[in-house]
Amino acid sequence: MKSKFLLSVVLMLSALQMFAQDRTFKSMGYDDASIIGISGSLSYFIKVKPDDNIDQSSLVLNLRASQVLNPNNSFVVVYLKDEPVYTQRVITSALDTLLTFRVPLNSKYLQPDGRFIKVRVAAKMSIGDEYCKDIDNPACWLGVKNSSYIS
Repeated sequence: MKSKFLLSVVLMLSALQMFAQDRTFKSMGYDDASIIGISGSLSYFIKVKPDDNIDQSSLVLNLRASQVLNPNNSFVVVYLKDEPVYTQRVITSALDTLLTFRVPLNSKYLQPDGRFIKVRVAAKMSIGDEYCKDIDNPACWLGVKNSSYIS
């Protein structure tokens, strides 16, 4: 009797865990994407389920950036519904180029139909002290990984 009960509890918890998994950009159909050059942006429309509690959710962005970017002149701005909500300097090292940003979500950022949140990731980057010297520099890049997710 106890073993049947324990088995049913384990199965229910496993099923709940499957449904409670974070939704990655990959599962929403997005591939890794890059911003190349001194400035640029990428836009995403993140699908929201009717039972999502957006006010308790966060957008977790996994980014990879060039190791030689100047942290004094390189930054990322995250926009939700075309409103800037998060800015961060791009600080990497030769061994660790992965950056992770957690941006709290809010229902005010939902599109009028209530089914999507528009996310734009913009970057301004340079290697030296002046942007104009890096216009054609191929080392100015930042990638948004499709392992980014909503939690």
